[in-house]
Amino acid sequence: MSQLIKQRVVADDRWTLVREATSIAELPDDAVIVPLELWLERRAALIARGEVGVWLAPHQDPGAVAPDVARLPVIAVDFPQFTDGRGYSIARLLRDRYGYQGELRAVGEGIQERTDVERTTPCRAQGGQGGVERGVRGADGFRTRPSSVALA
Repeated sequence: MSQLIKQRVVADDRWTLVREATSIAELPDDAVIVPLELWLERRAALIARGEVGVWLAPHQDPGAVAPDVARLPVIAVDFPQFTDGRGYSIARLLRDRYGYQGELRAVGEGIQERTDVERTTPCRAQGGQGGVERGVRGADGFRTRPSSVALA
């Protein structure tokens, strides 16, 4: 099981981020975070499946999930590059405009150098793939950082 940092505490992460899937058959049986495109195409079937979240690329409109914010337990926002800050705007829109109360996660290569996400967005958790312990130290001022950030 992968781990994440949530409010500076290492915790198990039961969610699997699926970056590329074109059908429900390609998904693992456990809790999954699916691409927005798959969510929009197979929304009813994914709702029936249960334990499904959505991830948004930086160019995607968070308004696309606005009708579903009450039913999505997790939304992941992609930060593909360190210099790409669009995810911060997406997170703010999800919280402030669309009233999302679930867990927000920042994922992607661009989050590696960012341990300030908890302080600068409406998010409260950091997740890493093999870098959680480094991320805890990084959040406390060391030079190493997590490989991705999950924000709640």
